[in-house]
Amino acid sequence: MKNSVFPLVLLVLTAAFSFWLVRGGAARGQDGPDNQQGIFRLAERESRRVHPAEVPGTATVTGSVPALGDGLVVQIVGDDRNGLTRSVCRSLAELMTERGLIAVLEPRSLPGKESEPVPLPCDGSLRIGTDLTQAPAAPGLHLKAVITITAHAVRLPAGHPALRLLPTDVQAAPAPATLTVTLDLGAVAEAEWPTWWSGVGRKAAVAIADAIHLPTTGDPALRIRRGAWLPAAQAEGPGATRPMTEHGPLPSPPQHDVATALVPFSEPLVRGWVGRLTTAPITKHQGGTRTPREELEHRLTRGEWIAGPAQGDRHVFARETNGLTTSISIDADGTLVIWQERPSPATIIQAWLTVPNDPLAKDQLARHRGIAGIPAGLIP
Repeated sequence: MKNSVFPLVLLVLTAAFSFWLVRGGAARGQDGPDNQQGIFRLAERESRRVHPAEVPGTATVTGSVPALGDGLVVQIVGDDRNGLTRSVCRSLAELMTERGLIAVLEPRSLPGKESEPVPLPCDGSLRIGTDLTQAPAAPGLHLKAVITITAHAVRLPAGHPALRLLPTDVQAAPAPATLTVTLDLGAVAEAEWPTWWSGVGRKAAVAIADAIHLPTTGDPALRIRRGAWLPAAQAEGPGATRPMTEHGPLPSPPQHDVATALVPFSEPLVRGWVGRLTTAPITKHQGGTRTPREELEHRLTRGEWIAGPAQGDRHVFARETNGLTTSISIDADGTLVIWQERPSPATIIQAWLTVPNDPLAKDQLARHRGIAGIPAGLIP
């Protein structure tokens, strides 16, 4: 009798404990939207769309940041995983996409599940973090929080060797700048988590878009093509086909445990990534630790990268693959640049000169006039 009753008792206890776990877990949508890495796309099905609730209150902006180049392709990075940060990142990506722009989402990953950033060349990145570390007890409550947005344009450090090939408008990229958005939002009756978070995020996103001079329209495909490594004779012109990119895709950046804040860029004569070293010590397999810089240099040496002459406090490593040189520079302040230079840049310039009536060719010539990486006087 005892043996027959015990399994039934165990089954009842297990079911009760499971019910308690479900009730004690987070409600659907309590932690904000589940953002996925990649180019953001609006849901095509109406049933999959979350319409933002009307949330009363104010979003007050403090500080200002300069425009991120054309602002047509922007990386949106979540600095934490709390619900408000996720909602602001998602709403800003929605706002950009509704305007015909491209938002590249890079949400904060769980430890051990990090992946390489999306290799789509961007005008820059917006890093978003908040001081709201825990979700409110229920949706629709009065909410006060501060959102911090740091804008990073594609900017190479002073004296960097790749600067000589960047167009003049990119060479003049502004320094990183930060603004804050203070939310003071009123209560919303009978709110649900998804629609409420969406309404909160939209409130902040509209304020951020105005503060960063986000374009209201544009052609991001043309912007990407403007910097792509395409065959010179086909790179420009309204009737040009879309040829395969020359020399393959962007080079891979260093791994996430030694590199962070990586932003990809591509211009006609030079492409790559700009980022920074991480700060946490790296544990070695055999025990002990290395600094991120020591670990990166160790990996480069093992990977058959060749160290070049030191340029002051800047160390440069290079490796040739398939006839193309990839270089990595490490500055004393932790700035990283991974870049490839277009072979025979003068040939690209001469190809633009052969189509003087093409508006895109004229634009490229104007952008590259006077840069140090091409022979003086080649562009009249």
